[in-house]
Amino acid sequence: MNKSFFTRLWRLMSNSDSIFFQFLMLAYMVLLTTVSAVMLLRKQYSDLSELWLFWGTLICSLTITVLTCIRMIVKRRKAKEKISDLSSPIVKQCAVESFNSGPILYNSGPIFIKNSLDIDITEESALSQEKEASSEEQVKEIKKGDAHICILIARLYELIGKLKDAKDNYRQAVEIFPSFENYLQLANFYSRQNDLSKAESHYLTCLFLAKTLPERAEINNHLGNLYRKKKDYPRAAASFEEALMIQRELADINPQVYLPEVVQTLALLAVFYQQEMPDEEHSVRYAKDLLSLSPEDTPAVRQARESAENVLKSWKNRESQQN
Repeated sequence: MNKSFFTRLWRLMSNSDSIFFQFLMLAYMVLLTTVSAVMLLRKQYSDLSELWLFWGTLICSLTITVLTCIRMIVKRRKAKEKISDLSSPIVKQCAVESFNSGPILYNSGPIFIKNSLDIDITEESALSQEKEASSEEQVKEIKKGDAHICILIARLYELIGKLKDAKDNYRQAVEIFPSFENYLQLANFYSRQNDLSKAESHYLTCLFLAKTLPERAEINNHLGNLYRKKKDYPRAAASFEEALMIQRELADINPQVYLPEVVQTLALLAVFYQQEMPDEEHSVRYAKDLLSLSPEDTPAVRQARESAENVLKSWKNRESQQN
């Protein structure tokens, strides 16, 4: 059992779309687990690294196989339920339309019968619309679940270094359910891979999709860090300050939750205006603003305070050297 064998088996499992084959591979992996345990007990493995390679590949393969099977089974079952739910309102609607254009007896019949039937038809149409709306919500939930499974699989692929497969699954999640959260996952992936142009594009999409102030603050912080990597310091400063403005607004409403975020962004800006875009006035102001706040004491808050104190000491040392 060498590395190339497990690599071929891995690709064969992860690229298969057959439920039967997925379960067959799952059973085979269970068999391999048993064999490996027996070999371990008999001390058949001479190299410990070979054992770790086997178990690492085995665990990741099992996880991806199970997730893929779950996704395919849920997808087919929900599709059947969707067809069942949609068939009834469609048949009723067709019957209503046929009845409206149908027998002359209805059109020329007693007026009270016509009014009564009109009420029934209106109620049927309303029920049909409600069921269609309900089925749309079900479809939305199915897509959301499928996209979440794609994200989980992508993270596993990224963890073991299969970046192309990871990217494909992140992109598939966005195609299935183009939400703020899924675009953010894709943007973060590109940012981790230093593909800054694609990361920027997807962060801007997130900014367009953001519906709440915390989401807008988060994306502005991401954009600030991205522009910082690109050495586009004016745009980085604008993004960080936009995030700070939103966080201050949120902290006025709920200081316990958002004041620590304000403190961390103030520390970031104090250091940013000291190092990347030197501006003593801005740097000192942000550092002093931070030290004037008193959020709940946490490791992140203590680190932010230390950064602000170091920034102030650094500026004082520069002044003393110049004098």
